[in-house]
Amino acid sequence: MCRYDFPECCAKCLAEGPTQAWKISGSEYKPDAANSTVTVTSATHPPVCEACYRGLTGLSWLCWLVACSIAAVAVGATIYYAPQMHLHLVNCPPWASVPGLALVGGLIVWASGSVLNTLLVDSSVGSYDPRTQTIEFANRQYQEKFESRNAHLVENRRWMQG
Repeated sequence: MCRYDFPECCAKCLAEGPTQAWKISGSEYKPDAANSTVTVTSATHPPVCEACYRGLTGLSWLCWLVACSIAAVAVGATIYYAPQMHLHLVNCPPWASVPGLALVGGLIVWASGSVLNTLLVDSSVGSYDPRTQTIEFANRQYQEKFESRNAHLVENRRWMQG
């Protein structure tokens, strides 16, 4: 991964003197021995102002709250409908089904929260592709400033890619 020279303004609103940074990441999937796949996740931290940082953080918390609500509905529906669907949970003692339901609920929270955060929060700043080592910012003016400050990296990538 290369080091980027970020402009001294907010990546979202172009305010001068950003005091925070927001993590945007991307994953690369590489084949490994024995038909397995290795996932390499890389991240970069473009600068954002305090107001945008608070907005992004609040939206992120809201995404996780929605994810918890989705999981609660799914687990509640499972508890309610399982006896009607003859899933043999009636014969199962409650202490035995609680860990399974907690695991399912946790997986739902993790999956839906991650997707919501990627789609709604991180993409409002930008996206990072570790394969090509490129960043696409949502703010086009910031993208132009970023590209002008990192023109030397673009030339190196063209040379490395072919």
